[in-house]
Amino acid sequence: MGFEVVAIARGADKAELVKKLGAHHHIDSAVTDPAVALQSLGGAKVILITRFRGKTVSETFKGLRPGGVSIVLPALDQSRSRPQAWI
Repeated sequence: MGFEVVAIARGADKAELVKKLGAHHHIDSAVTDPAVALQSLGGAKVILITRFRGKTVSETFKGLRPGGVSIVLPALDQSRSRPQAWI
């Protein structure tokens, strides 16, 4: 599909891992506003949220381009087979 993948994670130590997993860019949310960074890349067409950190998630929505969509896939607590958190 030609998507350019951007991973948002706290900490510079995550950069190598996310690039190894296929991300083209890493945004360190501990030092960079994710919305500003996403908009500087042209805005996100799709945001796939797999972890919930209140402020980071709400700020990330501002990084969507017009007509962009956000998809929330909650992580499951394997011992309980239920979502850890919901927005």
